[in-house]
Amino acid sequence: MLSVANHCGFRHTLDAMESRCARLLKRGAFVSHYEGFGVQREEIEAACARLADVAGEYEAMEGKTRAPAMADAPAGAGGRLKPVGLSFVPDY
Repeated sequence: MLSVANHCGFRHTLDAMESRCARLLKRGAFVSHYEGFGVQREEIEAACARLADVAGEYEAMEGKTRAPAMADAPAGAGGRLKPVGLSFVPDY
């Protein structure tokens, strides 16, 4: 994993991971390698199912939450803070 995210857009990444996991598991790819380390096929199937569950939880939350208002945001910034040190970002 290259990043950690906690927003509803992460659901698409989880969906892609789950579909790839299911596709590889259906073909039996790498299963023997995991079994060599004591991980059974049922455990891998449970992990794939958990990915689908977590993606479903993120999907259920889409549009139901809002970012908290930021008290120190400049007036008219819509609750956003301006990044520091980026000369290409226009003033609000």
